[in-house]
Amino acid sequence: MWAQMSNKDELYTKAEKKLNGFLALQHKRRTPERYEVLRIICSTDGIFTQEQLTDRMKAEGKFLVSRSTLFSILELLVEAQLLIRHNLPRAAHYECCLQDRPYLYLVCTQCGSIHTMRDAQMEKEMLNVKSKKMTICQRILYLNGICKKCEKTNRKEKDKKQNSNHISE
Repeated sequence: MWAQMSNKDELYTKAEKKLNGFLALQHKRRTPERYEVLRIICSTDGIFTQEQLTDRMKAEGKFLVSRSTLFSILELLVEAQLLIRHNLPRAAHYECCLQDRPYLYLVCTQCGSIHTMRDAQMEKEMLNVKSKKMTICQRILYLNGICKKCEKTNRKEKDKKQNSNHISE
């Protein structure tokens, strides 16, 4: 879940520059808490929840911020287009989005799990999508379905139900 150390500094430097520009344009303060949250996010590989980020911050022990402050910082980073917020039924999930590529996700509608999908042809097609009505800033595609784990669980429950119906007859 957490990224390798080699890319961490490079990614953070890029994110820090983007955040500096955004904060300057919005006339917002450059607080150490914002940059610490950004640093931890840049070292995170993949999708995470606010609670997972809170746990990571507690483990590292540099800054402990309230849930509301952390939520505000996450919303600011989404607005600055440094994070993607995935609004899922169980909870919001976040992901660093500094790579210039489309994002493809498989979302289980039963358990809420999210899996990143890499498909070169699909990514190429998404990059070619244009719109006369707006400038596209982020290209994100969600494919909803039932994951293999949930399918297996559903099958077992169905079989169990069928077996109990046969026994009761």
